[in-house]
Amino acid sequence: MFDFEKVSRHPAQGAVSKKPSTVRLFPTTALGLVLLAWAPAVFGQAKPILIQPQIQLQRLDGFGVSGSNGSASEIDNLPSAQRQELFDLLFSAKEAGLNILRNEIVWTGERIPITARLRLTGLTFSFGGDEREKSQFSLVRQAGKRQEILLSSCVWTPPPLWKSNRAVDGSGSLLAQHYQDLAGYLVGYIEYYEKLRGQPVHLVSLQNRPDSRDEPFGCRYGPDELKTLVKIVAERFRQKKIRTRLMVPESGWMEALPFLAALLEDRKVRPLLSHAGVQSSAGPSRDADAVDQLVRRHNLKLWQTQFATPAGDGDEMDEALDLAQTVIGDLLRGCRAWLYGPLFATDAQPGHLGLLERTRTGYRVPKRFRALTQFSRFIPRGAVRVFTSGGNTPVAAFRNFTDRQLVVVLVNPNEEAVDETIEFRGFRLEGIEVFRTSANENTRAVELAPEAGSKQHLTLAPKSINTLRASLKRVSSD
Repeated sequence: MFDFEKVSRHPAQGAVSKKPSTVRLFPTTALGLVLLAWAPAVFGQAKPILIQPQIQLQRLDGFGVSGSNGSASEIDNLPSAQRQELFDLLFSAKEAGLNILRNEIVWTGERIPITARLRLTGLTFSFGGDEREKSQFSLVRQAGKRQEILLSSCVWTPPPLWKSNRAVDGSGSLLAQHYQDLAGYLVGYIEYYEKLRGQPVHLVSLQNRPDSRDEPFGCRYGPDELKTLVKIVAERFRQKKIRTRLMVPESGWMEALPFLAALLEDRKVRPLLSHAGVQSSAGPSRDADAVDQLVRRHNLKLWQTQFATPAGDGDEMDEALDLAQTVIGDLLRGCRAWLYGPLFATDAQPGHLGLLERTRTGYRVPKRFRALTQFSRFIPRGAVRVFTSGGNTPVAAFRNFTDRQLVVVLVNPNEEAVDETIEFRGFRLEGIEVFRTSANENTRAVELAPEAGSKQHLTLAPKSINTLRASLKRVSSD
């Protein structure tokens, strides 16, 4: 079972500025003052990057991807050899090392007749007749062969007959008389996975985008309706002794705030929730700092659950740089998990790109996948973000206690090389490795001349994403 350990939190650190063409706007708060360090041309020469491994922030649950909206079915259409290659690419520790899967709780589950043999196992619903669901579970099973996977399952729409519009699209809402039915349906889904498939469901998100009526598959809730649903589902989970945790609201940063404010300020609802889910976009993320502060105050885990690169005519490396800066920005805000979605572009998300691209004969690995790999391969589940300040470029640092390592990710979105100096207090680095993705490189090991003492100089290539990994040694105070 997934360890939902509570970790003490330090005040969040900074946000990420981006190129003028795709700038993400943040409120002018103390949390955003670190932006000054990333604009040396305007504000003067930036200070060296100071990393303080002893100041620990959020513990990470990992990085992942979504197989929803029929995306997992695209994998089933690949030849067998390509499928195995793709599974290794996504989940092997030597490749992307993704450890979280987000899937869709399909609305086509069938109630098992009381006289059926399967009912003797205690199951109430069957989900084996839906081809999309079969593809999703195949993806989960193959991922689990490569490493321990955390499964986060999300409702796209309840069964349509329980909705006001009797349709799968987001224009309808769940009828009050069917809240209990949906709670029973979710119990049936979890028990089907755990008892029949042997796969725990670590998280259930009660609704994808409850704020939007324009989703092709969706359901509308207001804060009060979602609050009622949380109480009913949590009580049913308690009765059935289900340990799966609940996540809300799976909206954009701006849209999430009124939901979270209403839910977390209710003393009866707050203990029933463990996770807050937000979805990032390539545009401004208003209220992001307010969401982070609210979530930290109530000690929830904050996950970014679905970012998809906008489709356009931009340079592929520019897309990768934007993605990397988005990841850093979300991690600096306190996100404990970061998920891309979906694996392949689908009609359900028009105008957005998948993490991988389908071709006539198989699939292609774009630079945005390599950008995510610069994080997911080197920052394991359980790593803790540590405090950084200064520098010319977006940067985030993580301490991996299992291997006694430090991992630092630096992004240079500029057309020119950038020099950085990393400094430590009370620590030094040994066995330094640097891996880089640029226009001509894919997570390539870069030779680096190590320096003595508590400093390390780096020259970041133009338009590059760089990951430094090294053993972290404490320096005697004598």
